Amino acid sequence: MPAAKLPALTEKQVTEAVIGWLRVKGWMCVRLQSGLMDLPGNRKIRIGIPGLPDWCCFKGSRYFFLEMKRPRKELSEDQKIWFALAERNKINAMWCDGLGNFLAKFEIEPWSVER
Repeated sequence: MPAAKLPALTEKQVTEAVIGWLRVKGWMCVRLQSGLMDLPGNRKIRIGIPGLPDWCCFKGSRYFFLEMKRPRKELSEDQKIWFALAERNKINAMWCDGLGNFLAKFEIEPWSVER
């Protein structure tokens, strides 16, 4: 009999796993807000910067911006632009689509380890 198909993880579940791991390791994680907010009269207002990652994480003088996605979901065009700008300006930033993916990327970043 074939194995039952596992349910797909949501972005919320990925976030809980990654942010939970970071907090256990002593990182302070701050949720950043960006997107469109509905106003009365069917109007919208932009909050934050387009493409801004979901989180900024701090530990002592170390920091990084972190974007979370559900498994196999890619960055939006605005996010790709933001990450390219961050790289050009040497801003610590990464994105992931699961805890395993996060850990693999995190452990090779020079800012992830206290020096």
